[in-house]
Amino acid sequence: MQGLEGQAEIIRDRWGIPHIFADRDEDAYFALGFATAQDRLFQMDLTRHVAQARLSEIFGERTLKADRLFHTMDFAGVGRRMASRAGPEARAALDAYCRGVNAAVASLHGRLPVEFTLLGHDFEPATPEEFVGVLGYMTWGLNISWHFDPLYERLSQRLGEEKVAELFPGTTEACPRSTRTHRGAGEPAEPVPALARRGEPAGRRPHPARQQQLGGGAWQRALRGKPILANDAHLGHGLPAIWYQATSRPAPRT
Repeated sequence: MQGLEGQAEIIRDRWGIPHIFADRDEDAYFALGFATAQDRLFQMDLTRHVAQARLSEIFGERTLKADRLFHTMDFAGVGRRMASRAGPEARAALDAYCRGVNAAVASLHGRLPVEFTLLGHDFEPATPEEFVGVLGYMTWGLNISWHFDPLYERLSQRLGEEKVAELFPGTTEACPRSTRTHRGAGEPAEPVPALARRGEPAGRRPHPARQQQLGGGAWQRALRGKPILANDAHLGHGLPAIWYQATSRPAPRT
C-alpha cells in the first residue's frame, strides 16, 4: 500500500476488531487510519463537517443554525493552531493517520459508502488539522452547563433555593456558582451557594472517602453487589459509538 514506510498488517478477529502489526509507529497509525475509514468513513466525514461548521454543504438550510454556532466557536481554527504547535512525534502520527484514511478511500475506486451516494456527497482528502479540530466538538458535547445553569437559575428564582435543592439532590459542591439577577438596581450581584450547602441530607451524598475511591465515575452493580461496569457517563450515546477499538503491537519476528 502506497504511503507505508515499512510493513503493516491488519488482522480482524471474530468480532471485527482490528489488530495491527507494524514495526514503526507511523505505519501503525497509517493502518489505524485505514481500518477506521473502512468501518466508519461517513461518520468521520460528518463529524469533521460539524467541527468545521460545514454541515450545510451537505444538508442545506436546515443546518445553518448549527453551522453559525460552531463557526462562532471556531473549532476548526483551534484545530489548526493545535496542529501547528504539535511536536514532531504527534505530527508524524497525525500525518500517517490521514494518509491511511486517504489510502482506504482510494482503495474504494469511487465506490463510497451508501450515505455519500444518497446525499450526492463526495469525500475530500483528510488533513491532520481538521481531525484535531474535532476535539473541540467533542468537548462541546460535555458542555452540560450550557443547558443546566440557565435552567437552575430560572427555577431558583421562581421556586426558591430550598425547593431547587430538593429537585437536584445529587449536585455537590463542585457545582458552578450562578448569580442572582433579581436584586435592586445598583446592588452588587450575590453568588448563589452550591446546592450541597443548602441543607441537603448527608445520606444522599457519598462519604468523602468513598467518593474519592470511586473517582467520580459511574458504577453499576450486579445483584450480588459486585461491580460489573465503570464508565464515563458524560458522553452521549450514538451509533457508531465515539470510540474505536483497535490493538497495535510490533510485527512478529520470523
